[in-house]
Amino acid sequence: MVSNTEQNQDSISLVCDFIGHNLDQELSLESLSEVAGFSKYHFHRLFQARMGLSLYDFVQLSRLKRASYKLAFHPQDRIIDIALEAGFER
Repeated sequence: MVSNTEQNQDSISLVCDFIGHNLDQELSLESLSEVAGFSKYHFHRLFQARMGLSLYDFVQLSRLKRASYKLAFHPQDRIIDIALEAGFER
């Protein structure tokens, strides 16, 4: 039998993976709470408690990590292309 804590951790891990694979998309609280299978209010509290930062901050940090990797290892790419690929808008 799987405990609620384990289910919550699995849901948060699923959302983190989803974010990593979809950084170039709009990642709203509403859409990510659907991925997790929770209400947006419950999901927001769970995510912040588990990850230690807000969902918005996590998404921004993930985008920054993606962009910094591309800048370091793909110097031939244009900065605007890297930013857009990481999900930053103009």
